[in-house]
Amino acid sequence: MPDDRISEGIIEYEVTYPKMDPNSILAELLPTKMVMSFKDNHFATELSAGFGMFKMNVINNGEDHELAQLVKLINERFVVQYNQESAIKALEALPEITVKETGKKKQIAGFDCNEAIVTLHGDSVETFTIYFTNDIHIDHPNWFNQFSGIEGVLMEYQIEKYNLCSRFVATSVTPKEISEDLFNISEDYENINEEEMDRKMLEIFNSFSE
Repeated sequence: MPDDRISEGIIEYEVTYPKMDPNSILAELLPTKMVMSFKDNHFATELSAGFGMFKMNVINNGEDHELAQLVKLINERFVVQYNQESAIKALEALPEITVKETGKKKQIAGFDCNEAIVTLHGDSVETFTIYFTNDIHIDHPNWFNQFSGIEGVLMEYQIEKYNLCSRFVATSVTPKEISEDLFNISEDYENINEEEMDRKMLEIFNSFSE
């Protein structure tokens, strides 16, 4: 049977920070929206903060299991690139999680989504709910993240990185022709390693909160 799922378009997500004091100055500077463009098992996400001074992109090549994280801060541009082996190694440094599907469903941005409970095994045990859909055609969209056991596209989820807890909820899905240029890395980005990127990101977020 032909696969009539959407395979090219844009997903927009609302971004919130459930563990942050809403009165924090950082809350006013952090991004409130993420845009994810996808086509032929590739996708690129974009977050913008600090009134446009800071941008972060993730480019995923699902066919070759390659990933790039790009950061632009005013006139500085950095990129760290992963293959499948290095991406999996990076995940080993994160707290262990378990994911259990509940069988429950809800609609998000017009798509039927399955519910799962995530248990985070860190210094203390924490649980939260995520939702994913099988009605968007991206093969193995989570191969590089903690939710790699989920084959569907995440429509509501949260992650913790750079001392921030960020929650993403899809607000719209728009079929649209996507330029392949979005999945290219500009030559003006300097290649750095993961440790350097982590240090720079922490410096950026700390500077926002000062």
